[in-house]
Amino acid sequence: IDSALNTVAWKTLGYLNDENGLKEVPDNPEILFSSASDILKSGIEKLDMDCPLFNQVLNGGLKCGTVTEITGESGSGKSQVCLHAASVQAVQGNPVIFLQTESSFPLSRLSQIVLERSETEEEINETMNRIFIKKIQSYSHMLSVLNKDIEALIKDRGVKLLIIDSITAIIRGDKDIEDVGERTEILHSVGSKLQVLCNKYKISVVVVNQVSSAIDYPGHTYGRKVIPSLGPMWTTFINTRLFVSKTDFKVSKE
Repeated sequence: IDSALNTVAWKTLGYLNDENGLKEVPDNPEILFSSASDILKSGIEKLDMDCPLFNQVLNGGLKCGTVTEITGESGSGKSQVCLHAASVQAVQGNPVIFLQTESSFPLSRLSQIVLERSETEEEINETMNRIFIKKIQSYSHMLSVLNKDIEALIKDRGVKLLIIDSITAIIRGDKDIEDVGERTEILHSVGSKLQVLCNKYKISVVVVNQVSSAIDYPGHTYGRKVIPSLGPMWTTFINTRLFVSKTDFKVSKE
């Protein structure tokens, strides 16, 4: 029995192989853990947003290994932030995956942003070739892409940023979702898979969420009349939430 338990334990930790048996089982059990000091020394990779305000709010940029939600009212600039992040990373040489769920992809706007950050036609083409775009038709299509298609592209191209604009559209707009229970199950499946991708490949994930009216909502709205959609359960899958809104302020590099 002890031998069987040891076999299960080592296999769970990744030190057993069905074909070859034991492989590199550590003598010192401390190797199975990381000290707090080692974690601090290793640090967390951050993707520069090339915007002083965003970098300040995000403490240096988008953290790899985490999910960042961008939410706000219609017309507040959520998609613009996504296009900005995608173009900045692509210009810096980092491949990006962009999953579009709402209407058609704003390719002309993306091209305009890339053009402003490139000096030659060759640089423009190289940057655009680093942004991989896919139109998502439904929640089932989203799950299929996340579970089957996306990992191969991440590994093959070394993707650093995954953007979903928006997560709300495939939940609200899909008529095949019959009840709240099914919606909760779908959100759990999508959120869990995004966390797996973050942890496994150390990529940064950005998801756009819409807002709903805050009517008798038992929580902190910070004076707003709207709250992020999808409910409290969804918040268990995101690490950072950015609430964006339009102002009269302008950001300048000067």
